[in-house]
Amino acid sequence: MFIHGTEDTVTPSRISERAQQELSRLGAESHIILVEGANHMFDMFLTDPEDEAYRNYVLRGFQFLAAKTGLS
Repeated sequence: MFIHGTEDTVTPSRISERAQQELSRLGAESHIILVEGANHMFDMFLTDPEDEAYRNYVLRGFQFLAAKTGLS
């Protein structure tokens, strides 16, 4: 699961896009969420489960990881 801001000035979002495409090509289940206008580590401050951005990005990432590791 890749969650990447389109305005990331540290690591361009195309890096995550390429990694996700390559994983998919190799048969691994992978997803990417591109967050329009977000910069590097934008999600670090998304901690409120009631926040829409938290639910749309952070929670979706946690749910994907939990499902894939058997923790859901």
